[in-house]
Amino acid sequence: MLLHLLSSISIFLNLFLLHCYATTYNITSSNPLSQNEILISPAQDFELGLFHPDNSTNQYVGIWYKNIAPRTFVWVANRENPVIDSLACLKIGSGGNLKLVDGNGVTLWSNNVSNRSNGSVAVLLDNGNFVLQDFLSRQQLWQSFEHQVNTFLPCAGIGYDLETGERHVLSSCKSNSDQSHGILSLKLYHGHHHKLLFGMDQCLIGEAGSGINYSLLAYQVWIQHIQEQLALY
Repeated sequence: MLLHLLSSISIFLNLFLLHCYATTYNITSSNPLSQNEILISPAQDFELGLFHPDNSTNQYVGIWYKNIAPRTFVWVANRENPVIDSLACLKIGSGGNLKLVDGNGVTLWSNNVSNRSNGSVAVLLDNGNFVLQDFLSRQQLWQSFEHQVNTFLPCAGIGYDLETGERHVLSSCKSNSDQSHGILSLKLYHGHHHKLLFGMDQCLIGEAGSGINYSLLAYQVWIQHIQEQLALY
């Protein structure tokens, strides 16, 4: 009897959520993503939308696995500027940039693309990569894989842009309810030797790479320490 009741409740909640949230496959200048909408990947493996983390009234734009419960978040846009009202939306503004704006029109987050387009479209790919493209040429203008948070997805990378000097870094969150940057980071050092550096604030905790000799046990302990702080997949 209890199992039947729980099953009925689960079905009801799923139907309720489907009723409350509309799905879309792209964001354009004429089709922003509101708080009651979800952007979905073509194979329906990933979803993007506004969410409340555990025990928090703040909202963030994030990506999560569609078919894994509880929700497993793999990327967050506005880590330092959470949404605090119910009228925020993610849209493509003038010049083709992605912008998260609140009910007063204040920009909380933007991708700040310098190579702008007058006809941009944002889509969520089947590998979990959120990309901004030129609508006509399909040239990729920006991608979330180059701006990761605390989760390393297949096909993404840790590295640096030789032209701009920008680093692609993994960094921890302060907590499940506070998605802002934590004290731990994982980055690639570019020098005479390429190394992976694991640090706390400005202090180096460990490194691995060319020219570094690690015992198997030391390496396993190092990786375990990272995995306890960063969600690596």
